[in-house]
Amino acid sequence: MYKKILIWILISLISLVGIPALNINPIDDGQISSVNLFSRSLICLITGCTMEGDIDMGGNSIFNVNWVNKTNTNINGTLNVDENITGQGFANALQANRSEDVHFDKNVGIGTTTPDYPLSFGATTGTKIQLYDTGSNLYGLAIQASDLQIGSGGATTKITLRQQPNGAIWLQADANGVTIPNGDLDVTGNITGNQIYGEMWYHNHTATELDFAVDGLFYNLTFDNSDLNGFTFNDAEDSLTPLVNGKYKVSWMASGDGQNNHEYYTTILVNGVDYDRCEAHKKMTAGGDIVTMTGNCFVDLVTTDYVQLGTADVGATGTGNYYSANLNLIRIGD
Repeated sequence: MYKKILIWILISLISLVGIPALNINPIDDGQISSVNLFSRSLICLITGCTMEGDIDMGGNSIFNVNWVNKTNTNINGTLNVDENITGQGFANALQANRSEDVHFDKNVGIGTTTPDYPLSFGATTGTKIQLYDTGSNLYGLAIQASDLQIGSGGATTKITLRQQPNGAIWLQADANGVTIPNGDLDVTGNITGNQIYGEMWYHNHTATELDFAVDGLFYNLTFDNSDLNGFTFNDAEDSLTPLVNGKYKVSWMASGDGQNNHEYYTTILVNGVDYDRCEAHKKMTAGGDIVTMTGNCFVDLVTTDYVQLGTADVGATGTGNYYSANLNLIRIGD
């Protein structure tokens, strides 16, 4: 044992006067222990080393001598670390020439000696991960003030995801665009994707007779087809129900005929109640004329609401013919 120590001290002293880099090979079981590696690290500090065996460490004390500060330190085996790795030499350790994997059982700190997470970069701002080294352009992740930035190139290709103090998210497609978000989500460019929408429709060339037996009562128009994304269609009640709360844009049309000089009102019904904001009026000039009524408005809906389309004969009673109709609801906001 003492003989080995004296030999390593002698080799270390020789290396101080210019002996070329030495290869460090495993001695007994094919692994270089922390104790053996510590003695060899004196040589690594000066000449650099090639580690030919697996390296097992029980702690991070070996890095306190910064043996990996030499850029020609090569690891040709597996590096297994049971504790945190800290110290100036860690960055160079990852850059060292290697032929196998590096495994860490504890947290790794880059720029911090007290990593709290599997990979920690400390509390400083700047570029943290650069995926493509092209000088000053960011191709990766960076922290600037309170911003988490995702970069993808130069001035005309940069994409930045920013969390503003007011909670707004800013997606910037061009560095020459806006510098202050104008809303909770401000996008320079186009957005594609599906909206929340619902439609129900009906068409019958020979018409369906309606009986307006009660003056001024809205009678629900029937529908048998739907086109939905974020809605349910109740065929029995001829209604649409949203699956997401919000403000919706309403548009509708209805075609039919009625009695001479009768006035008809048509609008949406929300939970069975007529919605005046979307109401249209039509007075028949001659019995048998086919007319089309239309309407549009905004309406606030929740997931328990149901929406129908209804027509009333106001000031009289009688029959009429129903040919076609559709009702469209598109979500436009909260």
